[in-house]
Amino acid sequence: MNYTSLFPPFIFRTNEDKLQKSSFFDFCIAQNPNYQHIIYDDHDRTSFIRQFYPQFIDAFKALPRTVLKADMWRLLILHHYGGLYFDMDVECLRPIDDWGQSFGVIRGKDGRWSDGLVERGGGDDRQLIQLMVGIEFTPDLFPMAQFATWSIASKPGHPILLKAAEMIVENAAEATTNTEELADNNILHIGNRCLTLAIIEHFVQMGYLANDNSETVAEAPFWHNNITNTLIGDVAVLNKQAWGYHPDHPSSVYEDSEEIFIRHWFVGSWREGRNYNN
Repeated sequence: MNYTSLFPPFIFRTNEDKLQKSSFFDFCIAQNPNYQHIIYDDHDRTSFIRQFYPQFIDAFKALPRTVLKADMWRLLILHHYGGLYFDMDVECLRPIDDWGQSFGVIRGKDGRWSDGLVERGGGDDRQLIQLMVGIEFTPDLFPMAQFATWSIASKPGHPILLKAAEMIVENAAEATTNTEELADNNILHIGNRCLTLAIIEHFVQMGYLANDNSETVAEAPFWHNNITNTLIGDVAVLNKQAWGYHPDHPSSVYEDSEEIFIRHWFVGSWREGRNYNN
């Protein structure tokens, strides 16, 4: 597919009622008129997996909770088509195609981190971005630092996405034997945990982290940047402010800034009784 946008021009979301919209959509449509906005329901998700990833269909259908199915689907839809996945309660604050143009970059090579900040404006670095993720929890706020899954952006075919989907199947299978793991708070983090582990594994394989032990991972500078976005090989890691801004979230920076790309409202419709009407 030929496209001039930063990512393939698709914004995917999932909801059981595809006709249910909110003001969050209005912001994204207004900011990104050249992107298609596509909502999948449960039937659509299952049909997609069956058609394009038949090796996963039995495991997908066996996942014990809808939120796990949504976690797995969002990885595979981006692996197949590329584009962006947004939770239903994510709104865009800046046009997507501007995200790569305002990119400060710290490069890590051979397990060592440099402190050189590439001149803002991106240049060729914009073309290097194959996957874009943001931080949900830093090492000081959560037992395991992790990346967010409420928004993910990619070009098609990134191996991290496929690896994370495989990990969800493995982790969910283990969770079904442990009732505590099926509690909301634990189920919520399976998708994030698997994406994080797949990204860390990729960084180790590419030589950007020396190993995957918790101390090495926690010391990686991208967790601690409040205003600098980091390009690690072909993976763009956005800082806490850019990707997860919301005043009530402990990782947010309380500042009205042009560096905030999206706002996540933490409605959490996968929990019973929540909805997106506003």
